[in-house]
Amino acid sequence: MKPCDQAGVPSAGSLRRSGISLAVALLVATLPAAHAQLAWDEKVEFGAALYEIRGHLDALEINLGAASEAFTPESFMADTSRASLHAMHPIGEVYPSITDRLRAIDPPADAGLRSALEALQARVDSGAASLADIAPEMAAAREATDAAQRATIGAVPSGDAALDAAIAAELLGVVSDEYDAAIVGGEVELIVELQDAYAFLDVANRDLFRGQGYMEYPQAERAAIGEAFDGLYAHFAARADPAGAMEMTSSLASMIGFAQSAGSMMGDTMMSDSTMMMDDRGASRFEASAGRITTILGLLQEAKAAYEAGNAPEARGIVQNAYLYEFEFVERDLDDAGEPDLRASIESTLNERLLLALRANSPEVPSMIDSVTAELETARAALMSPGMEMETDDMAGTGMMGADMGPGHLAMAEKVGFGAALYEIRGHLDALEINLGAIPATFTPESFMADTSRASFHAMHPIGEVYPSITGALRAVNTSADDDLRAALEALQARVDSGAASLADIAPEMAAARAATDAAQRATIGAVPSGDAALDAAIAAELLGVVGDEYDAAIVDGNVELIVELQDAYAFLNVAHMDLFRGQGYMEYPRAERSAIDDEFGELYVVFDNRGDPARLTRMTVALADRVGSALDGSMDRPDTPSPAAGPAGGCLIATAAYGTEMAAEIQALREIRDSTLLSTGAGSAFMSAFNDVYYSFSPAVADWERESPELRAAIRALIAPMVASLSIMSAAEPGSELDVAALGALVIALNAGLYLGAPAAIAWRLRR
Repeated sequence: MKPCDQAGVPSAGSLRRSGISLAVALLVATLPAAHAQLAWDEKVEFGAALYEIRGHLDALEINLGAASEAFTPESFMADTSRASLHAMHPIGEVYPSITDRLRAIDPPADAGLRSALEALQARVDSGAASLADIAPEMAAAREATDAAQRATIGAVPSGDAALDAAIAAELLGVVSDEYDAAIVGGEVELIVELQDAYAFLDVANRDLFRGQGYMEYPQAERAAIGEAFDGLYAHFAARADPAGAMEMTSSLASMIGFAQSAGSMMGDTMMSDSTMMMDDRGASRFEASAGRITTILGLLQEAKAAYEAGNAPEARGIVQNAYLYEFEFVERDLDDAGEPDLRASIESTLNERLLLALRANSPEVPSMIDSVTAELETARAALMSPGMEMETDDMAGTGMMGADMGPGHLAMAEKVGFGAALYEIRGHLDALEINLGAIPATFTPESFMADTSRASFHAMHPIGEVYPSITGALRAVNTSADDDLRAALEALQARVDSGAASLADIAPEMAAARAATDAAQRATIGAVPSGDAALDAAIAAELLGVVGDEYDAAIVDGNVELIVELQDAYAFLNVAHMDLFRGQGYMEYPRAERSAIDDEFGELYVVFDNRGDPARLTRMTVALADRVGSALDGSMDRPDTPSPAAGPAGGCLIATAAYGTEMAAEIQALREIRDSTLLSTGAGSAFMSAFNDVYYSFSPAVADWERESPELRAAIRALIAPMVASLSIMSAAEPGSELDVAALGALVIALNAGLYLGAPAAIAWRLRR
């Protein structure tokens, strides 16, 4: 696609007049925060970690007085003194498990998360005793967590019910572990662990299961899963048997996964942390954990001395602190180091057996401390093993993160192919409903030539015409999604062929067919809707080609020869327009382009209604397909969804084409300045809005020229190098400060105007003299 062929390339004179805008464009307008093309299990892992952080933040707020709908502060055992642990665990326990990979994906997101969590911990540790005391730091921590999710999963909320289900199921395993650690001998021994269990349970229920994808569960399953969650809340409130809680969480996790049945290797994603965490985080974190074990060893000796001096309660408190403040942060690394059994044995002793012995003032306490001390020495040696980093890297490279399946592994072209086929199915389903009496918004049943007798064709085509084109590839990605789609489409066809003559007659089968189509999309594209405007644009462009073919087959010598083909053309046009172009990414198109594309769709509907020339309609669909695709970017390699605030296309097309990747350090730095500094103020936002109107009038054409010319790309990279350096000045601005942003912004513009306009003018004047 050639943006310069469709969007109107500005003249050389207008480009010269826009010189300062172009200079600032290359500096400031960057790509949106990019989420990596992660495998399914990696998305689940990041999601589980980020929702654990949110659970700790919830627990922190409840301990400081926030009300909870799911449980009372009494059952939660809220106490301001416990807030510090929930401020410490996100930065000390959860963040280290994701920092290296998050930094590799999006350094600003990683730095922002670390900074926000550290600031929150420092504020709580300084003596904050109310929600008001921590409000700014809590808001920053939640926003930083959201930013990390956008960088990895791609959206907040994810927009993918299957992914949310997998994360919820993963969290339920953590819920069980925390509850098991909290209840010792029928008593609450570790209150903070109980609070963790409560908080993670609530996150799995209210944030994930009852989130965006709630209505995608079958009605009966929704009710059953809701009752299962209620049963767990009651179990917690009664301080019932941990074994029972483990059984209930395991069953509930299975219910959530199977109920969604969205084809994302749901069973395979419920992997142990030791498998999912095999990556290249390196030996430095292991050494830090080894240092924590040294601290634990010292604490255990203090506990032993206190016990032998006759102070069992003091010894018990020391052991509790050793577990909560130290060993909790070591567990994940021990699993990663290949020592899950050793970790489990130490954990069992520290948070159960030893505490029970201390409570009973058992004479076995000293020998138990000696025994666990020996195990901790072994654990420390394992973490400090020089071969550990190599072993971890090797396992990461052998595909331990899961098979090459799921939406994260598909190339853009494959996603477009799947998307076009699935939206064709939706078009046939729409046409089936219209023939049975549904009223479309964009055309009349008369122009559509609706007739109940034609419903059977639109029930037959999805299973007989479209499904065979994707079944092999879909089956390779997700067998259950393929089986479900085939079964649902076959059932719908059978119902229509049995004599169904109204919408009510096919309602259950139609609902199942649409749900199965959505599940197939989640298994291949990753979400419904996709959440990616560029992908939707590519699918719409592909569908418009089918529209032209179907219309050409329908109209012969000016007459409608094949009515079903005309209906197909109408339905696919409507899907391309209303479901894709006017979908989630609609506001990301430049305002002028939105209007122009809408007008062109309107002209196509008129041609349909007048039964116009097929050759003319083909030319129109080709031109419209080109415009829909190129108005956003022109490159279908963009892996992420722009932030609406980032501008019409969400990013800098020229800089992206110059560097060849969104992940270039220069672009990441510019993105951080735009998002954290400029868009944090009214002046910066107003500037970006005005700037975008100018920049996106010519940048698609320039980016297209760059993609065709390596020399031009190299020249632009050299051109923008001093601009990027000058923008570092903006980092001195306090985020949210109108004065800082305005003053430093003016300075940057003046510097670049002097560099790119004043210096060449001065040189030209001297040469002329």
